[in-house]
Amino acid sequence: MDLRKEYGFTDKSLESEGVEVEIRSGAIVKVARTNNPKFKEYLRHLLKPYERQMQRRTMDDDLLNDLTLRAVAKHVLLGWKGIYLDNKRVKYSPEKAFELMKEFEDFQEDVVDAASMRETFRAAVVEENTKNS
Repeated sequence: MDLRKEYGFTDKSLESEGVEVEIRSGAIVKVARTNNPKFKEYLRHLLKPYERQMQRRTMDDDLLNDLTLRAVAKHVLLGWKGIYLDNKRVKYSPEKAFELMKEFEDFQEDVVDAASMRETFRAAVVEENTKNS
């Protein structure tokens, strides 16, 4: 296996700036890759007050999940089109993204899945999807 051919094809700028991906029923989310530098830095910032609890493995799982989701909402899910709630268009904001991903776990899963797949950030795939839009 040639590692460069298998793993070296993602566009690092797309991983940080984000890519539009259709997730379901015409809904499009703009996602950055889950391991992008802004996400990691912000998550470290959010977790800093809890370092001692994390070291002792006493941090509440729900709190850890909420902090991680806040980082995803701010630096992974960067925007959307075609998102509605009760037949009303929902305007994107990091806070609204957090609320909706917390309430709708399957939506959260779709966002994280799209942001985690390296194929999402392959320049050739993004270019082809843009042509087909």
